[in-house]
Amino acid sequence: RELLPPEVVQALPMATLQYMRKQSTQGSNQQIGFTQQVEALFQEFDTDESGAIDRGELTLMLQRLLGMAKQSGDEEDQVPATTLVRYAKAAIDRFSSDGLVLSFEQLLQALSVHPLLRILPRDLRDQALLSAAAVRSEPSGAKAHPESRLSLIHI
Repeated sequence: RELLPPEVVQALPMATLQYMRKQSTQGSNQQIGFTQQVEALFQEFDTDESGAIDRGELTLMLQRLLGMAKQSGDEEDQVPATTLVRYAKAAIDRFSSDGLVLSFEQLLQALSVHPLLRILPRDLRDQALLSAAAVRSEPSGAKAHPESRLSLIHI
């Protein structure tokens, strides 16, 4: 501080606050972008247009996400495709209210825990966690599973 002119020292708190607001807004935009991407996938894989995805639809979506991770160079985080059915079943068992299908909000929750979190490309993982936290904080969000940071399946 002693090396800076007094007018700069006075402006620092405001500049820091403006920077933090800008960073916060960028984080919100990324979160919205992730949510929109997942919503587009949800709609694409909700082939019966029921507003929910079943185990088969979820398994196909996980295969797509696995391919996206592979394209982004996340080879070391790949899982064998044969385990995706097991992951889909575990996600539905844990997050579904009826044990059969996942709503969009429940899908966001499921994507925020392992092993589904590691299927996502690395650059989307933090956004998945933020989106799930936003769903949990909403009054109408899926709050049935507050321990969602725990793993679905022990690997």
